[in-house]
This record gives sequence, structure tokens and C-alpha cells, in this order.
Amino acid sequence: MYKEFYQLSCAPFSDQRENLHCWTSKHGSAIFDELKNLLVENSGVFVLSGDAGVGKTFLVDSLLDTMDENFMVGYCCLYDQDQMRFYNQILSGFGIQAAVTAKVQFYLQLNRFMQQCYKNNDHLLLVIDNAHVLSQVLLDDLRQIVNFEHSGQKIVRLLLVGNRELPGLLEHEQNRAMQKKKVSSFVFPRLSAAETRDYFLFCLKSASSNDNIFDRNAIDLIIRYSNGKISTVNALGEMSLTVGCKNQHRTIGTESVLKAAEALQLKGINDENCIESGTALKNNSNGKKRKTDIPEPLKKNDTAEGDRSSSWSFGLKVFAVFCVVAVGYFVSTIVLPVWQGKREFWSSQFIEEKNQGAALSLEDDLTNDNGANKGRSPAKIDPNDRQEKPVNTIKEEP
Repeated sequence: MYKEFYQLSCAPFSDQRENLHCWTSKHGSAIFDELKNLLVENSGVFVLSGDAGVGKTFLVDSLLDTMDENFMVGYCCLYDQDQMRFYNQILSGFGIQAAVTAKVQFYLQLNRFMQQCYKNNDHLLLVIDNAHVLSQVLLDDLRQIVNFEHSGQKIVRLLLVGNRELPGLLEHEQNRAMQKKKVSSFVFPRLSAAETRDYFLFCLKSASSNDNIFDRNAIDLIIRYSNGKISTVNALGEMSLTVGCKNQHRTIGTESVLKAAEALQLKGINDENCIESGTALKNNSNGKKRKTDIPEPLKKNDTAEGDRSSSWSFGLKVFAVFCVVAVGYFVSTIVLPVWQGKREFWSSQFIEEKNQGAALSLEDDLTNDNGANKGRSPAKIDPNDRQEKPVNTIKEEP
């Protein structure tokens, strides 16, 4: 819709554009060249890690497009840890049209394909994207695949691409064998502010000769929101064009970018990129640095809002302390005395009931004894049977 309005030959920020792999950053270019040389000369495990959205998949796609024809590449993008789905994705990546339902079937199909590639002098490259999702079971399967060899020669190259958690995953004790097979590891950094600007302008020029579709402040704002991530630049640029076209803005300003960021629910702003690209501070006519005109919604350190939030937090703390003191006073002055009084009352009542029960039982025993002895003559006592009690005497020593 916006292509006709802005007279664009293609969607400049789409992942499907023809010149998608014609641009690369300085660090990306260095990683690209070194990784390609290592893949050609060595077999084993290669690791490419970095933050999400910085352009790892972008670089891998560019790399695969430039590989020689004798490289048989299998690409597998991992989304879960289902083992059978993982096996079928690998086979499908190599172009093997076979759906397997058991581990044995997978290894038979893959071994047959590898033997055929070896006869044709082809190199096998297996790329696992989102490799940080790999479970230990899947990692063990990949280790067995890398161990495949013919005539004592390893024939599989494995490239693992994932987030920053990936290197730590491979360093676990149970992955020591995989670690030994690692040839090299690369960390893909985020784009700098200058690189982000170059990428954004490159995308615009690839679709139009008009350089005024985005004004300077809008581009600076996109750089701040992107935080060095290509995926954010593409999403925010695409949405800004859509918002600008909807509002009939021939030149996209900060207002359209703000609405696009709100629609994409983007919250993080990288001030370091702003300072580096000169958008946070600029030189005025007197040579002194001044702040640029940043829209109100983007001011991170709003004094009034900060004071309001701090006062709220202080008030909540005071209220919490008051509640604790009040509860403690109530328990100590009311609850405990009442409980103690009830406890004493229950104890005295229990003792009284126990004494009454004992008195009643004694009275019943006396009544029974009188009834049993009624009508009997008193027993006669023989005076000869009387025994005098011995008298204890103490002898004095002379």
C-alpha cells in the first residue's frame, strides 16, 4: 500500500528484497571472511552466537549464497526439542524426500546420502539455527553426525547459530566431546549507531532515489529504538512507512515513528547510540553543546514523573511500617491478654471439674462399703492375738 504512495520500487525493509545480502557491517564482514575460509579448509564444529536480532541469520544467508557448488548445505531452523521433527528437518534441509519415524531410519537415510556425497567429492555443511534451543539428546545426535567419516576422513561440517547462551551450553561436562571438535567460535556484536544509520539509508536507497522520505530526527529516533538490532530497524521502518501512508505524510517524522513504536510495543531506547551518532548532543552556533529537540514521550528522566514515583514509593514504605507496628501493638495488648485469660479460665474450670469428679467417686465408694457391711456382726478380737508394737530404744554409749 505504501509503495505507491512513496513511489518505492520494493519494500525497503522486507526480508524478501533482492539485494538483502549486499550490505554488511564492519565486524560482520570480518566474521564472514574468516568463517568462510575456515569452513572451506576444515571440518568440525563452528559456533556463531550473539544477541537476538543483530543479524546472525542475515550473515549466514549471505554466507550460504556464496559457497561453492561442491558444498551440500542443509539448513535447519530449530523451534522446539521434538526429536523426530528435528530428524526430518535435517533430511529436508539436505533435499532428502523421506519422512522418518524412528532414529534408525534417520541414520540410514543420512548415511546413504553422505556416502553418495563423498563419492561425488562434495562437502557437507549442516547449519542449525536457534541452536541454543537444543536439548542434550539432540546435541548427542549432532555429535554422532559430526563423527561420520569415510576412509578416516571427517566429511561433515556443523555450524551452530544461536543466542549468547549457546557457548555456555556447549561447555557443559556432558558436551566435552563436542567441545573438542570445535574449530572456532564467533560472537556477532550489535551494530553501532553509524552502522545502523548506514544500513537504514542503504535500505531506502535500494527502493527509491528519494532521500527525504524520513527526516533526520525520525532516523535518529529509529536508531535509538533499534538498539543496534537489524530486526528492529526493519520492523520499525516498515511500520513507520505504513503509519505515514495512512496519515498521508509525504515525509515521515518523529510522530509517525512514535506511533509505529507504540504499535510494535517497543520500549527500550539506547541513549549510547544517540550520543555516538550525535542525536543527543549537537553543537550550536556558539560552539557549545545543547540537547536536541526530543519529543516529550521520549524523555527518559522526566523530573516530575520521577518525583511523583519516588513520593509514591516513600508513602508506600511508611504505610507498610505503620501497618506492621499497628498489628504488633494489637496482638501484644489485646490478643495475647485475652488468650492468656481464656487459657487460665479453661485451666481453673478443668481443675474444678476434676475435683468434683473425684469427690463424687469417693462418695460412691463409701456408699458401697456401708451397704456391704450392713447386717454383719462386728468381728471379735482375741486379746491374745494383740501384738504390742516394738518400742525403739536408744542405748547411750558409756
